[in-house]
Amino acid sequence: MENWDDYRLLLAVQQSNSIREAGERLGLNHSTVSRRIKSLNQNHPFEVFDSTSSGLEITEYGTVLLQTALKVQDLMGEQQLTLRGKDFSQSGEITLSLPPAILQFLLLDELTLFQQQHPDIRLKILASYDLVDLKLGEADVVIRASNKPGDELVGHRIYPIQVGYYASRKYLTDTPAEAPPG
Repeated sequence: MENWDDYRLLLAVQQSNSIREAGERLGLNHSTVSRRIKSLNQNHPFEVFDSTSSGLEITEYGTVLLQTALKVQDLMGEQQLTLRGKDFSQSGEITLSLPPAILQFLLLDELTLFQQQHPDIRLKILASYDLVDLKLGEADVVIRASNKPGDELVGHRIYPIQVGYYASRKYLTDTPAEAPPG
């Protein structure tokens, strides 16, 4: 069976004493449950339920389907317990470390928009050229200009940065060139 509603029907009928009670479990009237049972029997190579004088009885084929339905029901129950124990809300504090120039000239508008879209997230911005240690929790996200973020970090290019140095001819003539380090 591919339809979860069919599994739910199978479980409700098996766990109930009557078609009426199965309908109550599913929020359906008894005639709808009867039609769905008939459809279930017709859409499988073997009957899922047999009609007897004492009511519906699950067939051997239906018992195999029931075992799957019970497993799925258990898994869904486990999932609900797991989800209840987690916090998926987008709230809390994120510490972002980035150079002041990147903040001012490249990301200020985007970070403002982020705050508008996520008002429950407190964005703590460390605008500095100082290196921070992610492992020590000094920041959650670090933005730096680098082509090699290091093996322990994940780097993504967010903006291409090109740097140019400019000076007047007079400055270059009047200022002695520094010897390169080394």
